[in-house]
Order: sequence, then structure tokens, then C-alpha cells
Amino acid sequence: MKKLFELIKQNKTALVIIGSLIILTALLIVVSTMVLGNAERPIRIEYGEKTFKIIAPYETREVPYDSVEMYEYKATPPGNIGQAIDAQVSNKILSGIFQNDGYDPYYLHIYTKTGAYIFCYYKGQSVIFNLSSEEETSECYKELRNRIFGDTPVPTQAPVITLTPTSTPEEAKK
Repeated sequence: MKKLFELIKQNKTALVIIGSLIILTALLIVVSTMVLGNAERPIRIEYGEKTFKIIAPYETREVPYDSVEMYEYKATPPGNIGQAIDAQVSNKILSGIFQNDGYDPYYLHIYTKTGAYIFCYYKGQSVIFNLSSEEETSECYKELRNRIFGDTPVPTQAPVITLTPTSTPEEAKK
């Protein structure tokens, strides 16, 4: 070990190379921990007085209750999610901006193994999200439905509404 240190002291190039490798390794560990740790951050919902927040690996999205124009619960997984435009993707969670033939760019924050999801359209934006289980997603839907619509009766069988890239929620309801 002493010979190694003596050799390093004598050879400045070796010192620079070893120092650079140590710094690069430390930097790689820090960056990978930040990226991978964020990708596995759970999706959760925070209910506020006037808004709810979708807290996901890619972003935190705040939605005012009074701006929600369309709100649906789907028991089956989303079909063609399309292409990730700006997203964090793992085997467990998809989170970010996606685009497919049916929607302009939309926000997707879902667990890949949870079938149920919530679709919300507000202020000209679409967001699809779920929680870690179908039960949690269903409870979230009920809580948000109550906060969005209050005591207004919501039909038990919601009409099927399909958005196309050129339609608005008003046009889709016709």
C-alpha cells in the first residue's frame, strides 16, 4: 500500500486519473440515485380545499375542482397510451407527457399493474392517473367526485364519451 502511494506521488498523471475516477464514480452514484429514486416515487393524491394535487415521479399537477369539465372512472387499463414525449418510464410506473391518435399531448401518471384509472379533463388538458391498487383508485375517484360535484347526483352509468384530437368535451357529448 505504501508503494502505491509513493508511486502515485511520483506520477502526477496517475494521481489525476485516480482522482477523476473517484469523482466520476461518486457523481454517477449521486445522479443515478436521484433519477432512479424519483422514478419509483409513489403516485399519490393530496386533497385541498379548492384543488387536488397529483404527485407523481414526473411532476406535481394541481387541478382546481371547479375547472374539471369531464371526469370518469375506468375499470380496465388504458388501451393505446401512445408515445412518451417527455416522461419517466419504468416497469412499475409511467409518468409524464404522452401522445396518441385519440388525444393531443396528455399527462399520464399510472401504475402499470393497476387496471383501473381516472380520466380528468380540465382547462383544455387531459390527465389520466391511478393509484397503486384498484381499490385505492376507486376510493380516490369517489372522494374527488364528491369534492368536484358535491351533492349533485352523478349517474351510476356514465355515458361513454370519446375524445378525438379535434373535439372538445362539449362536441363529444353531442
